[in-house]
Amino acid sequence: PYLQGPYRAQTSGVYCEAAALGIPVVVPEGTWMAAQVAANGGGVLFQPGDAESLADACIAAVRDHERLRAEALEASAAWRAFHSAENFVRVLEEQIAALPKAEAA
Repeated sequence: PYLQGPYRAQTSGVYCEAAALGIPVVVPEGTWMAAQVAANGGGVLFQPGDAESLADACIAAVRDHERLRAEALEASAAWRAFHSAENFVRVLEEQIAALPKAEAA
């Protein structure tokens, strides 16, 4: 499991792939990934550093897999639309267009 410290603000390639594919996740509380699960569903949270909490979360994920999979699949379309090359270029172009124009000398 991810350490809470570095992953409080960082992401995970494994998490991103799961989110894009609509795969349910088990992630530690207090992380960026937990905020994504709270906003979009499709996952179960566990208390970092607590093996029993992790085991309980894994059991809950298996027990509730059908519901979690449905939530994850629903959220995956929005995830892929936002985290796409096309959207990156669009946002970049918007930011460049919003820059102050240099004054002619």
